[in-house]
Formats: sequence, structure tokens, C-alpha cells
Amino acid sequence: MALMRLDLAISAVRQASLAAKSIQQDLGRVAELAKDDRSPVTVADFAAQAIVSSILRDADPETPLVGEETSAALRTPQNTALLELVTQAVSEALGHRTPEDVLSLLDHGGHDATGPEYWVLDPVDGTKGFLRGEHFAVALGLVSAGKPTLGVLGCPNLHTDADQSPEAVDGDGVIVAAATGEGCATGGMTGALTQIQRTACDGLVRVCTSVEAAHTDHTAVDDAMQALGREWTGVRLDSQAKYGLLARDQADAYLRLPRPGKRYVERIWDHAGGALVAMESGTTVTDIHGKPLDFGHGRGLEQNTGVIAAAPEIHAALLTAVGASA
Repeated sequence: MALMRLDLAISAVRQASLAAKSIQQDLGRVAELAKDDRSPVTVADFAAQAIVSSILRDADPETPLVGEETSAALRTPQNTALLELVTQAVSEALGHRTPEDVLSLLDHGGHDATGPEYWVLDPVDGTKGFLRGEHFAVALGLVSAGKPTLGVLGCPNLHTDADQSPEAVDGDGVIVAAATGEGCATGGMTGALTQIQRTACDGLVRVCTSVEAAHTDHTAVDDAMQALGREWTGVRLDSQAKYGLLARDQADAYLRLPRPGKRYVERIWDHAGGALVAMESGTTVTDIHGKPLDFGHGRGLEQNTGVIAAAPEIHAALLTAVGASA
């Protein structure tokens, strides 16, 4: 049953990823609006959520969906043109859909993240990177009893060849997928996936951080790595593609460190899918205090602060280094 649902999730993420990449390549369709937190949301965000929602609702109607986006903004008269663009994109992916169909599909993602099990979706994680023509991800996870049990990342601009620079954005796209106890697999936007496993980090430490300064304290990352006392290099890209790099052994650590004096609650859709693929590849994922990420408290990671995801042989030392540099 778990592997059947994983196949379902892979199919949904693939279709949404291809649709989002098509929109990114046609900037005339990338209409956007600003949410209350001033972050942008685009045609691709809405379309990807509607595509995944449709596929999951048809095949797994009993399991609710927690999606980042809502239909509210698209229901206002001033956003009629944006709704038409979203409807066009969804219809291109799934066959004819009406604006009301799209609004209904978006509303299907309105679950409050309570109960024993639910899907969690970030339809376009890294929207600012998307708008720059750079990296973004479609990230889908299944949370059971507060823990992710399935995870799928679609990273449409990564190279399938792991020897290529992870910061390059001219790749054909990558899928990374995992189920608890089943390991992690990766491959392209079409075809079969191949099992992968991390190797030991015994040399240069490759550290992922966000491009956007609002998402992590880059000074704190630099200080922590100095405290670690290992030679290191930075890899900056937006979205949960960073978790994908950890799983694919293209990075050794991902630090998401809050700014001093600021309490920021991470959202579950920013980590559910990615954390699981990283963990199933052999990466250790906790918050900055060493606590496992707890997805069982609604739409926010209320019990956690920041994220430290790293190869197991350096994770404990990184916890110490982050604490020493705080």
C-alpha cells in the first residue's frame, strides 16, 4: 500500500513539476500577487497545487491534503485574469477544467493538518527562485502520526547527472522519492528511479543555504562552520531542492538558522517531503536543538526551531558548533 501511494505521489509531482517548468519558461504567463507575508505567489503555485490536488483526490479521496495555497485570492474580481491563466495551465496538464473546477481543487488543499494522516504540499517551493528563472521544487509528503512517511521532490531545473554543479539551472529535472524504511531513489522527470545512498563525509563539507537572506541567517551559518573547524564550501539555492542535494550526495549539510531574537515558525510544507527523502538517504535531520522535526501540531513546526540536516558523521558536531556560535 505504501509503495502504491508513493507511485501516486511521484506521478502527481512529475505532472505538476513539468507544468510549473513550462510556465517558468514562458514569462508572459508568470502573473503573480503578494500574500499577506509579502511573499509572491504565481500562476505556477496555483496550477501545481490544483494538479496535485486533482490526482490525489481522484486516487486517494479519504486522505486530506494540506496545501500552501488557497482559492481566496483567485475569487476576487481583480484576479479574474490570473484565474484564467491558472485554469489554462491546469487544463493543459489534465484536460479541460473550468475556473470553478480549479477553485474547488485549490480548496481541497485546505485541511488544517490535524488528524492521524494527511498529505502536505508545497506546490512551488522557492517562488522567488522560480521568478528569477532559477531553482524551485514541487514538494509532497505524507504525514502519519506527526511524522513524514512518504516524500517526493520534483526539482525541475536540476541535472540528473550528480556530477554537474547543483547551482546550474539548465538541467532537465530530477525526481527524488522515499518511503519510510524503503530508502531513497532518484531519476529524471521520466523513466524509472534508482536507489541512492549517501557516502561518508570525510573531506570538504558542502553546505547548503538559501539564496534568500530572509530564510536563514547567513552570518550565523558562516560562524557555525568556522566553529566546526572543517574546510567547507557553500552551495546556495532556493527551495527543498537542498534536501534533494543531500539525498543525492551532492551536499553534506543544510543549515536553516533563525535570526537572533526572532521567533520564526517553519511551515510543515517547507520540510515534510524534503526531510523524509534526506533521512531515507542516510542524512540526519533535526532542529537546532537536536530535536526531530514534529509535523503533528497543525500547519506549523511549533515544537521546533530552525533545521540542521547533515551527514550523520558531522551532525552532532554541527549541533555543537551552532550552539557555540549562537
